[in-house]
Amino acid sequence: MEAILVPTQVLDELITGLVADYKYDAEKCGLELRRLREHPESPEALELLRQITSLKQKQEQLHTGPFSTNQRVLEQLQAAEDARLENSVAFRGDESGISRERLEHIQCVLRNPRKVPSHLDAAKWMDVFRSQPWCRLGVRFSWFPKLNFGKMASS
Repeated sequence: MEAILVPTQVLDELITGLVADYKYDAEKCGLELRRLREHPESPEALELLRQITSLKQKQEQLHTGPFSTNQRVLEQLQAAEDARLENSVAFRGDESGISRERLEHIQCVLRNPRKVPSHLDAAKWMDVFRSQPWCRLGVRFSWFPKLNFGKMASS
């Protein structure tokens, strides 16, 4: 259960970081638009430019801090999952640089498929067949055709 929670927590933190990044971008764009309406050398324009710079610094701290840490953790999780999958499955038709049109032709197969038990075990069936009273007594029924197994095997 913990293996499921860790990637989910990392993804939630990454999403939170991306949302914060987008909010910083939106706020910077709004301030930039307000700054463009002002005279370039006015005190209001300089104050808006200072706010934009401050937002950009916060955004850089977000990129170098928890965001990059979470990204590295997610990459490690993906590498571990890839290694686990490589041990259990093989991808036929997967090549580096494959075109988008050929992606649908990639097949995934188990490296060690489970052995499917047969529905009919011949030895068990013969034991059941021979244990029938009509076979044991050699009784022939009129509806049961005569079988000559030697002839069938040779033809």
